[in-house]
Amino acid sequence: MTTLHKLMHTTTLHKLLRSRPAVSARQLFVAVLLVLGVLALSFAGWRVSARRATALTNSIQAHSQQANSRQEGLAAALNPDGSLRAGASGSFDTSGFRMALTATGAPRFVAAVPPMACSGWDTQFGFPNGVNNGVFALAVSGTDIYVGGSFTLAGNVAANRVAKFNTTTNTWSALGTGGGNGVDDRVLALALSGSDLYVGGDFTTANVGGTTLSANRVAKVNTTTGVWSKLGTDGNGVDGPVNVLAVSGSDLYVGGFFTTANVGGTTLSANRVAKVNTTTGVWSALGTD
Repeated sequence: MTTLHKLMHTTTLHKLLRSRPAVSARQLFVAVLLVLGVLALSFAGWRVSARRATALTNSIQAHSQQANSRQEGLAAALNPDGSLRAGASGSFDTSGFRMALTATGAPRFVAAVPPMACSGWDTQFGFPNGVNNGVFALAVSGTDIYVGGSFTLAGNVAANRVAKFNTTTNTWSALGTGGGNGVDDRVLALALSGSDLYVGGDFTTANVGGTTLSANRVAKVNTTTGVWSKLGTDGNGVDGPVNVLAVSGSDLYVGGFFTTANVGGTTLSANRVAKVNTTTGVWSALGTD
């Protein structure tokens, strides 16, 4: 190809390229609007789907709540001992209960978390075993174990800080009469002599909840009759906590943090240890002049 022909060819191609139609601003604006429209439609569809999903979730929750509201509490289906009432049927809410077994292996329902003692609580929902607070003293007589401490429940029995457990029947018993039992503060020491249990601690009242008895930190309870007695003549007990007890014949030896015996009557100076005759109630110091 000659130089002239090359020049003509190049010039023609340049003209052809220049003659291609350009995209106008109007066309570009229309294209942008179309893209935005598609995006808007997609977002609107997503919002509708989200609203439908939320409505479905709310509906499921509402039905679930209605179903739960129709359930009766399990307590309505139980006998006083926690066994299922004859003829009980339906759906029951078991919240707050757990299943336990009786001595015969039959199921019964008790509180999931045993409560601290309070007035009006049904004693069937107590501890399946043991006591609900500290134990500081034990005494044994045959098949009976006497337990003292700061508890208010022993097994399924309300027992104010002292109780008896029979190792043959595996049953707990409170110590008292007339609907009362035990003492009003900690029991720190126990001693047995025949059917008499001597109790020492921080208390000032015995047979709590019944006909009470003033008993200053030491007292006697007859384990056969449940009757509580003070130890003293015109007064009783000592003026500080009793930590230890020991029995020898009719004499009870008492040790603790007291300095006075026969409180409330003709007092006796007794520095942290003393003797009381359990027959006469007379207190004596241990020492010479």
